[in-house]
Amino acid sequence: MSKSKELLPLGSIVYLQEGTQKLVIVGRGVIFDDSDTGKQAFADYMGVLYPQGLQTDSTIFFQHENIDKIIFTLIAISFIILILSCVLQVFTRFVLNNSLSWTEELSRYTFIWSNFLGAIFCTKKGTHAVVTIITDSLEKKKKIILNIIVNLMVVIINLIVIIYGFNVAYAVRTQLSPALRISMSFVYGAAPFSALFILYYSLFNIIKDYKNFIQEEGKND
Repeated sequence: MSKSKELLPLGSIVYLQEGTQKLVIVGRGVIFDDSDTGKQAFADYMGVLYPQGLQTDSTIFFQHENIDKIIFTLIAISFIILILSCVLQVFTRFVLNNSLSWTEELSRYTFIWSNFLGAIFCTKKGTHAVVTIITDSLEKKKKIILNIIVNLMVVIINLIVIIYGFNVAYAVRTQLSPALRISMSFVYGAAPFSALFILYYSLFNIIKDYKNFIQEEGKND
């Protein structure tokens, strides 16, 4: 176990990179038999699916670097900047009676980026707000088919956003914002940037749902 790492405590619930299922950490610094190499290997963590818990052949070994934090970290940073800029705007306006010209603009742009980054996170984890009154009444196979159709629609829409979004962002590259004096491409680029990741994770979800559909077909056979 590397001393330079600050490992998460037992009981922590995490996602792995490219993963969509939650894992709960039940062990740290473990040695296991690697089925791929036939040798013993070391892992920072031992985890099981959450909330299913410990089941036969359900134990997963993974390294600290595999825990997916990138998108969440970007969202946290944008929200921190958003909150600080809003607080600073209120303080300078009502306490100092001398409002800063750029805080309102900064909060607006970070709010835009926070929303688009959040859309990536929700697409990856499947946590978008949904109305389940219809899907709850469907059997599992039909629900999987519906998920595939929905993700296909998301793919098509995001392809359009990517193409036209980057065109718009490129068109306004020389236009500067009034207060911060940054290129408006940074603002308009939030949409196609997030669309790239949403497209990727939607395709990933389609593949996952297709595999689940094949498994369900096998069970019925």
